[in-house]
Parts: sequence; C-alpha cells; structure tokens
Amino acid sequence: MIENKAVTSENSSLEFQEAYNILRTNLNYALSGEKSKIIALTDSNRSDGVNTVALNLALSFAQIDNNKVLLIDGNMHLSALSAMLELSGKAGLSDCLSGNAEKENCIVSMEGIDVLPSGEKPSNPANLLDSKTADKFFDDLRKCYDFIFIVLPSVCLWSDGEIFAKYADGFLPVVRHDSTRFKEISALERNLRIAGGNILGFVYNRAPLKRKNKLV
Repeated sequence: MIENKAVTSENSSLEFQEAYNILRTNLNYALSGEKSKIIALTDSNRSDGVNTVALNLALSFAQIDNNKVLLIDGNMHLSALSAMLELSGKAGLSDCLSGNAEKENCIVSMEGIDVLPSGEKPSNPANLLDSKTADKFFDDLRKCYDFIFIVLPSVCLWSDGEIFAKYADGFLPVVRHDSTRFKEISALERNLRIAGGNILGFVYNRAPLKRKNKLV
C-alpha cells in the first residue's frame, strides 16, 4: 500500500528525501500567509506520476510541526489514487458532495495522514464540485487540517480542475521528464490561468539524477 509508493521514508534514497524536503520548503514559503492551505495537483497525462507525488508530498508535510494533513483523491473520473492505496470502492468525495455520506465516515487514517477516497463514480463530477455543498464542504475541511492536498484530473481533459480554482490556494502541476510535451504544458498553464488558478510552480518528475564523480 503506502510503503510501496513512499519515497520519503528513512529507507528511501537521500536524493528522493531531499527533493521532497526542498519542495516542502518552497511550498511553505509560497503559502506563508495562509493559515490552512489547499494545494491542488494535476497533470496532462496519466503517466506523469501525480498520484505518487501527491502521496509523498502529503507524507513529507505530516513529518514536521505536527501538521494535520489530508490527501484527497479528487479525480472522480479515474480514481487512480484510491486504487493505488487500495481504497477503491470505499465511500469518499463524491458521496460527501452528493449528500450520501458524511466525511467523518469516509476519511481513512494511514501512516500519519488522513485520506479521502474519490468515492463512487458520479455521472458529472464537475457539477458536484461547482455547488454550494462543495463550498461548505471544503470550507469545513479547512477548519480541520493544516494542509490539504487534492489530486485532480488533467485540466487539459476535464473542467474539474478549473472549477476547483476557487477552492485551491495554489496549483502544483506535475510534468514528467521525456514524456510531457511542451504544448501540453502550455495548454495546462493556459487553462489554469484562465480559471484564475494560482500556479505555485511545476514538479519535474522522473528527472535523471546527476551524480558527482567519486575520487578514489
């Protein structure tokens, strides 16, 4: 489950740990004026690694300052994060927004963070996000957590991410080395800016590690 995808544990390489430490520091600085932070992660392709990045970022933030952290699978189209964490079929975000479940009965605690699965696949996820119920739901979550990380479907394919701009303090798009094309990055950035999204930066995933030559 989490152990198979976490690179922020003591058993992972120092390069990976330090990468997430730097990312955490930069995000803290960028959102230093906010009391409770909602950070949305998205991508342009399914293979860019947004779910793994979101998981490790949430774990990294939970390791310091006794932060209370919530990770949400907001991709109600694919539910890939829920599947990765073996939470497929569990009640989650869609059930909360449709009034079929309470968040307290859907949130699962694991490895120092809380996780809200995507829930049952709705017919129109965008309508659930663009509602007064969603307004109150995310406002209530802000009161309960220091940091909230939500994985959204690609803004190049779905409107969910653009709608979510009114809830998020910032967006963190994930792009993958040797995979994400420049025109896809441009389209992603353009769509978020049109929606009024605050782009905090980009995560350059799967970048090759540069190792210094050792002296013998």
